[in-house]
Amino acid sequence: MQLDEPLAELLRENFEGLPVVQTLTPWEALVWAIIGQQINIAFAYRLKRAFIEQYGAALQHDDRTFHAFPAPEQVARLEHERDLLPIQFSRQKSRYIIAAAQAVLDGSLDFDAIATLDDEAASARLQQQIGIGRWTAEYILLRGFGRLDVIPAGDAALKALVGQHLELGRAATELEVRMLAERWKPWRGETAFMLWFGKQAGLFAT
Repeated sequence: MQLDEPLAELLRENFEGLPVVQTLTPWEALVWAIIGQQINIAFAYRLKRAFIEQYGAALQHDDRTFHAFPAPEQVARLEHERDLLPIQFSRQKSRYIIAAAQAVLDGSLDFDAIATLDDEAASARLQQQIGIGRWTAEYILLRGFGRLDVIPAGDAALKALVGQHLELGRAATELEVRMLAERWKPWRGETAFMLWFGKQAGLFAT
């Protein structure tokens, strides 16, 4: 991986050895990605927490309650007006998540089959599902399948960071992110993940 200095040094000092934090299953990565579409991280976190606490199976231990991530079987039975609107899901997010759950159950969205495909083919297959565009597919492959060279180059925060790094005076385009990321092979996704962490940690001036 070849990073320009001082970016490489900044990441080495703060995140050397940091693994990509993967979700337990591709299904969870899919739902998390859809929840995060077009909203900021703080609101996405609140939506995800409400979703899990409301519809995930609960386990009591030492006077504490732990919630599992809602399974497709649970989500497929939900309705927007009755179940998801009260926890601030948009109609579109509800539609996408419920449709994905139904697709998992009927086998038209088969994560085991997708896992056998190469990155390009896996991304294309994921994008056949309603609600999944290229950014969402790449996010799922990175965090749900552990494909560490898949970069969600259309991510707004990543484009802003790359634009800042290249001193463009603006956010980079998706194409510019992909061109710069050629230097990061075969860890393009992992590098993007470290950049996201760096932004959340306040390492980059805004």
